[in-house]
Amino acid sequence: MRLNEPRTALKPIFPKTLNTLNLNRCILGVILMTVATELDYRSSDLNDNSVFIGNKPFMNYVMGVVMQFTTKNAEDVIIKARGKFISRAVDVAEVASKRFMDNSIAVTNIRIDSEGFRNSEGRDVRVSLIEITLSRNS
Repeated sequence: MRLNEPRTALKPIFPKTLNTLNLNRCILGVILMTVATELDYRSSDLNDNSVFIGNKPFMNYVMGVVMQFTTKNAEDVIIKARGKFISRAVDVAEVASKRFMDNSIAVTNIRIDSEGFRNSEGRDVRVSLIEITLSRNS
């Protein structure tokens, strides 16, 4: 292709037989390299296989879980969330295990609790939390 040809002459990068699942896997490979800096790790120990759910885009957390299993070969990953992010943590666990990891991981434990802290107004507040443990299938 010549440089002065119009843009409409560009040929597609992917073959015509590329389905959605294969496209997702191609995109996953590109994203895995860039997502690590966007994850919300609050643990000082980088060997800790925990992903904390917060305000960032949903797929960042899914990619974080997938990265733990694929690039770090983790046996278990713990998804942690508090308050209004609990439902997002459940969604992350389901999408990671069913759509991206093709059922090669499963939920092995769910822990629910609440913790108290003092808010900015000085009032004691309790907030719910959840920890979802995903493990590789044997």
